[in-house]
Amino acid sequence: MPALHTTVFDQFTRRTADVTAQLATLGIPLTAPAPPPADLNPADPWASSYTVPVDRSTLAWCTAVTMLADHHHTGIDRQVLAADALLRELGVRGLA
Repeated sequence: MPALHTTVFDQFTRRTADVTAQLATLGIPLTAPAPPPADLNPADPWASSYTVPVDRSTLAWCTAVTMLADHHHTGIDRQVLAADALLRELGVRGLA
């Protein structure tokens, strides 16, 4: 018989486990590779020098990819790169 009371922590743990299991099933690595270095162009508002790899097993990344997939009515595989970009550019505050 399932527990009637689920804590927020349990929900987050389940979300992270579910997303990382989906990534493993799809053969998508849990660490996003760093993007290739871009030419620094201060006139380009879309240019980024943020090259830190993204850990796809964190709660923030799993939440981002889940929110994007739900919003766009797609599978998480279609939103992996968007979630990577969100966390690279905005970090956790991008989820606000």
